[in-house]
Formats: sequence, structure tokens, C-alpha cells
Amino acid sequence: MMERIRTAINREKLWDKVLHGNARTTEAVRRAIQKSETSLRALAEHYDINPKTVVKWKKRRFVVDVPMVSKVVRSSVLSIE
Repeated sequence: MMERIRTAINREKLWDKVLHGNARTTEAVRRAIQKSETSLRALAEHYDINPKTVVKWKKRRFVVDVPMVSKVVRSSVLSIE
């Protein structure tokens, strides 16, 4: 029983570290980028990401990734007839 609880807790801790297929940064990295006073180029090299990505996360006030799915369903296959 305790082993199942530990496993569930560990999965929950790992969940916020799961990235979608194209993500190169975690929330922890984004937070570090936002708080850092290091140059953009140095941050990009340190985290092995594009400098444009560093600029993007520096400008944002949040660290949660924005969903890239459409808010409007346009498929005729999914419509109810």
C-alpha cells in the first residue's frame, strides 16, 4: 500500500517536468531565465536553446507553456449530424 502511494507521489512530482514533443525548456528553466541577469547569448548557450527563446521567456510574466491547439473546432468529421 505504501509503495503505491510513494509511486503516485513520484509520478505527480515528475508530471510538471514532462514536456511536449517540441518543448526545449521546463518551467524551472523558464523561471531561471526570467530571474537571471546574465546576457541573453550566455543563457542561450547555457541551456542550449535559441536566443529568441530566451527573449520570449524574458518578456513573459508567466512560466507555463501556452497551449498550441486551436480554440475553434473546424473539422467536419467531428461535427454531430
